[in-house]
Amino acid sequence: MKYNIPLSQICKIILSGTPKTSVSKYWNGDIKWVTPSDITKINERYIHDTERKITKVGIENSSAKLLKKNTIIISARGTVGELCIIPSEMSCNQSCYALEVFSEIVRPLYLFYVLKNLKSTYDQIAHGTTFDTITKITFDEIEINLPSLDEQDKLIPKLDSLDSQIENLQNQNKILEQISQAVFKSWFIDFDGVTKFENSELGQIPKGWRVEKLENLIELINGVSYRSTELMPS
Repeated sequence: MKYNIPLSQICKIILSGTPKTSVSKYWNGDIKWVTPSDITKINERYIHDTERKITKVGIENSSAKLLKKNTIIISARGTVGELCIIPSEMSCNQSCYALEVFSEIVRPLYLFYVLKNLKSTYDQIAHGTTFDTITKITFDEIEINLPSLDEQDKLIPKLDSLDSQIENLQNQNKILEQISQAVFKSWFIDFDGVTKFENSELGQIPKGWRVEKLENLIELINGVSYRSTELMPS
């Protein structure tokens, strides 16, 4: 076990970028381009798709980098410390850092789990004013304990199994949520199965239904805000 190894010594820290948005040939290609927003939308270790994609020409004519498979991407601005692993070559924007691990000393999945458990540390040492921000200095300041590759290989399957179970349950929840939304839409918006309708100010509604204002169905209660000085003990 090696103790207190700076993160910057076990992986290559890469800052990527954004091709000019005004140049159409740089965009809508086949290279997935990760942003912090893409990372926060997933509940998995691996990111398989991104909202926007760039072209090889876009990479060649900008600060964007083509990142290797199994590179870890960490959000550096706004929501600091969100993580994902890329399962194939991708790129990312300048609001993220890419951590290309030195494979002779650390496994990508092991480092991912270590970083995942250091989320509060990013918040404590992030640099910035308006937004918390990770800078390259951050990776010198964050230190981890690094077991041998054999020890990492023993730990990874256990953690991987637990995460796989969590991801499966989350996917099941998503499917159930989609089903419930579809049922609600079918019954209360599309009125599937209803044969008798009547007119209302909102259009056709099932016979026997009525239109009501929301204010007639709920009691609205306002909260109260106190000055901080009024909460201090005398």
